[in-house]
Amino acid sequence: MDFNLLIEKISQHYIKKIPFVIFSLPESESVNALLQKDNHTHRITAFTDNGFVFAPFEYSETALYIPQSDAESYQCQLIKEEIDLSPVVILKDIKEKNKYIKLFEKTLDTIKKRKANKIVISRHKDFSLNNFSLEILIKQLFSAYPTAFRY
Repeated sequence: MDFNLLIEKISQHYIKKIPFVIFSLPESESVNALLQKDNHTHRITAFTDNGFVFAPFEYSETALYIPQSDAESYQCQLIKEEIDLSPVVILKDIKEKNKYIKLFEKTLDTIKKRKANKIVISRHKDFSLNNFSLEILIKQLFSAYPTAFRY
């Protein structure tokens, strides 16, 4: 299937709010997609079925997934594009900044006490996207970081 045609199919799923996943393995020039046939939310507890699992790092008991048996499967060659990076303005909140600095200091102290070797801290940020385009997002995502697993 043509990459642009696949993006059109995915856009229709997105509009209809039907689950899908599009992914590419590291160093791969191809893109894979599973487009679920309905909008049912599937959960998996045992990894015995084929499909794509969405599970957090701290997995506990159940995870969302798209079963291969209930999805259309596609693969196509990736068409890489130049990435136009434009800055996103995120409002600064001094309370949030101070909270993050305290968390960072606590994390650093934990590492210095050798209670951990590595800790990844993050924070949630909300911002509005002007002129959001799923098509552009997909093309940019799969053109960036070719050595990473992209989805």
